[in-house]
Amino acid sequence: MDDKLFQHFHFVRGQTLAALDGTTEEIADMIPTGFHNNIRWNLGHIFLSLNNLLYSYIGEKHGLTERDYQLFQFSTSPSD
Repeated sequence: MDDKLFQHFHFVRGQTLAALDGTTEEIADMIPTGFHNNIRWNLGHIFLSLNNLLYSYIGEKHGLTERDYQLFQFSTSPSD
């Protein structure tokens, strides 16, 4: 089970990075009309969510700095 879980996370990480290949800094920071977040924030949120899931799986507190944790937790946005 453990190997399958980590294989899946590795696959999803690779797919996410591949989808972003060629994304410029300008595009990563743009907030489209009608949305509250940009690509850069969404990547931070994905990282935080996966980090929380994996650390809870091994029974430990998240491995992020408190600042990063506060920046990307649920109900936050780049404007915060």
